[in-house]
Amino acid sequence: MALSRGRFPARLTLPDLDPAVLEYYRLLWRGEDLYGSPSQFPPLTAQTLFGSDAPLQIDIGCATGEFITGLAAAHPEHLFLGVEMTRKPIEHAVAKAVALDLANIRFLQADMILAAPLLQPTSVSAIYLHFPVPFTTTHKRKHHTYSPRMLDIYRRTLIPGGRLSIVTDDTRVAEEIAQSVSADGWQRVAEGDWNLALGDHLKSPYQRLWEKRRRTIWRAEFEASPVVQ
Repeated sequence: MALSRGRFPARLTLPDLDPAVLEYYRLLWRGEDLYGSPSQFPPLTAQTLFGSDAPLQIDIGCATGEFITGLAAAHPEHLFLGVEMTRKPIEHAVAKAVALDLANIRFLQADMILAAPLLQPTSVSAIYLHFPVPFTTTHKRKHHTYSPRMLDIYRRTLIPGGRLSIVTDDTRVAEEIAQSVSADGWQRVAEGDWNLALGDHLKSPYQRLWEKRRRTIWRAEFEASPVVQ
């Protein structure tokens, strides 16, 4: 799922990107192909994306990329993947990566729900799930990026000690996640031991908007417990 909410994507215009540059930075995996023939796609690993055996850091619902490009610029020693299913936001994210001349980031335009099986065990050091789209109907709960099924995939994907970072302005999302992780092999990290400090240069447009409107922001980091085979 994308992080895109409300009319935000519709207000964007497509940036002027060289097609070759866009192809270099962005993988475009269509939902019907992921659903019907997932075996045609490669694993989502740093080896596939960068030719490296280092673990990835993944931002699920990266929108226009302020957060993930900020991280990539601050940490050139790490490798990053931004995932977003909507064209306009992800092309803006690519444009930011180009402007910063980043060599350690790639983007995937796809539905993460469908692409998740291509994540590989113990291949990711951090997963960022910031301001996921909240669903309000019960029948859609299994189709969001913080469902128990997806959280289990994240846990298996993370290396020992890997972190899941959650940020949301929606109390229902916070409650669902807190309930799921408490029963599913995660350890909540004390605030003083968080890996990530969200300075102004790492805040997404949504975080800036909700803070401006004085909405309560819920945040937590969780460490993956070892998976018992």
